[in-house]
Amino acid sequence: MNPFTAADLAAMRAVQGSAMMDTCTLHVWAPTVDDYGTEIAGYTDTAGIACGLDVTGTRQKEQRRADGTIAILAAVLRLSIDDGAGLTAKDRITVTHRHGEALNPALAYGIDGAVERGPTGVVVRLVEVQ
Repeated sequence: MNPFTAADLAAMRAVQGSAMMDTCTLHVWAPTVDDYGTEIAGYTDTAGIACGLDVTGTRQKEQRRADGTIAILAAVLRLSIDDGAGLTAKDRITVTHRHGEALNPALAYGIDGAVERGPTGVVVRLVEVQ
């Protein structure tokens, strides 16, 4: 099997991008340190990111993590390669629009495990954040 050409990848990524009908805000972990050296939780937000939220097949699915804890998977999110680059399990995601309509309240998620990069985009497993 021959590898994808640059043109193949560009076309596949364009199709994937056009199928992302939702909008989210990425909250990237960016802690600060106080005068005593204590880490203070903080995030840098990037709003208006096109994404594809998939809640089918994952709702309330338990998964045992390597450390023995159990996470309840709530959804899977697809992002472009550029938008998903560098995301980690410390980051958070808020889905603000579904199919072009604003959500009230927005859906808040944490990232469960490693972010997976494919040829056309990034796939992120999500857990609900209360």
